[in-house]
Amino acid sequence: MNLSTFSKEFSNKWVAIGGNRWINSKISNKISQVTKKLIDSKCKIVTGGADGTDHAAMVTCLKYKIPKNSFKVFLPFNIQKQYQYERKLGGRKKAEILAQTLYKIKKFYPNSIIENKRIFQNYRKAADFRNTLIVKLAKGAIIFSPSRSKGILDALKKIGEKGIPYIIFQ
Repeated sequence: MNLSTFSKEFSNKWVAIGGNRWINSKISNKISQVTKKLIDSKCKIVTGGADGTDHAAMVTCLKYKIPKNSFKVFLPFNIQKQYQYERKLGGRKKAEILAQTLYKIKKFYPNSIIENKRIFQNYRKAADFRNTLIVKLAKGAIIFSPSRSKGILDALKKIGEKGIPYIIFQ
């Protein structure tokens, strides 16, 4: 299914956007184009709140002022713990930019940020739980995956089990 058909079919339905944490400017631009197309088609957007693909989708949703009831961000932790985790991975500057975006969403879309209150032993378990919540809500998915990380493989497995349509951009 191509993106035009997909975006029409999933108008007024939840579409998950996910993918790699480490993206380049070409992939970031593609994420923005696809997210804008979904917004223009009145799709509802759900994503995971991590750096990379999720962040590019969130920034695009803010930029194009997605309607308030059409946007959800599921975090594996609360914002502060997400910041700490991202800081370990990508450094302080990247973590601060992500945290600023999350706080901006919380301000302008107060019901859109879903912070995980459960306590997990590690990030992978928290992220897998977050993926379960995203896939449970989604009726379709867009995956940006130049490589197959554990998180992407987990999400694709859950998407397959639920039988929801998806598009992968390499």
